Parts: sequence; C-alpha cells; structure tokens
Amino acid sequence: MASIVGSVRPATRMPSRSTLSTALVAAATAAALVSALWGLRVVVPALDDWRAAYGPLSEDLRDDPVGHFLGFDDAVWDALSRSVGQGDRYAVVASGDGRFEIGNYAAYRLLPAVRVSEPEHADVVVYYGVEPPPDSGCTTLGADVCVVRRERS
Repeated sequence: MASIVGSVRPATRMPSRSTLSTALVAAATAAALVSALWGLRVVVPALDDWRAAYGPLSEDLRDDPVGHFLGFDDAVWDALSRSVGQGDRYAVVASGDGRFEIGNYAAYRLLPAVRVSEPEHADVVVYYGVEPPPDSGCTTLGADVCVVRRERS
C-alpha cells in the first residue's frame, strides 16, 4: 500500500479576519475619497451656475423662481390660488407658446384643486391670455387673466 502521508498537501494559511477587515476598510475609504473628489469636480461648477442664476434674486423670487423666469406675475397667481379651493375642478384655457408652461405651473400653484382637461367639466375656468366667451361673467385678475366660477352640477 502506498503511503498517504506523501500525498497530503500542506495547509495554506488563510489571512486573518483582522487583515481582511483592514483591507476592506482601506478599500472603502479609498472608494469614498475618489467619489468625493469626483463629486467635487462635478458639483462645484453646478453650484456656481445656480448661484449665478439665483444669487441676484430677492428672497421672494428665490421661493418661486419658475414663475419669475417664465415671466408670471406673482400677484395674479396669488389671486388665482385664492379663486380655487380644495376639491374644485379647474381648467386652464390658454394659447400661444407658453400655454403648456401655464398649465403646468397652474397644476403646481393651484393645488389642492384638481385640473381637468375640458372646461365643460370644471368648476373654475381660468382664461390666460385668451378672450373669455361673451357674457361669461369672467372676473379679471390681471392684464391677460380672468376667472369664471360655475355652480357645481
């Protein structure tokens, strides 16, 4: 019979747990440092861009920069916000290049009212830059804005 002793390989030594933990901590630290440096390279120029755009604005305008940059009159939108209430259904009738921006901005500023696509289904119809129908009883809120409130059906 052949001897078994000669065929057994010597045991290889595994790294200790503390060595593995140290290596893992070092790798994680290096990855975090690389990520922070890369983020710094990307974020700082973006912050400079934001500061250039928003820095000169007053605090009130910084609270609502979308309305400012779109040229919306805050007083008109405040009046529009007061003209609709929770549970009201409203529609915005607008024309021109900014009609989608007006509708999207209304969806934000007129919350918690619910926007509907068809004026026939609305409790409140906002005419923005559009002549309302004759004898609609439209209440003027600004140079190009008026509101019609209808009784709920």
